[in-house]
Amino acid sequence: MKKLVPDPPRFIPAPHLTQAQLETEKANLATCLVDTLDLHAAAAPGPERDNLLQASTYLAELASALNRYRPGAQP
Repeated sequence: MKKLVPDPPRFIPAPHLTQAQLETEKANLATCLVDTLDLHAAAAPGPERDNLLQASTYLAELASALNRYRPGAQP
């Protein structure tokens, strides 16, 4: 079976991340979100297309949380 959604970047927030590493992770996540939205736009109507939109929503939520994350900050 062909994979419909790109693999999201691996990211686990950790206090030892530098700001540069965090920016790299943000860029990777944004690229994955754009790729998923491109797949959604090109997909034929149906459940697969709906799944791509749902995956995009989850990726956007993760991106929002990542934008609020501060390395080394206490939760």
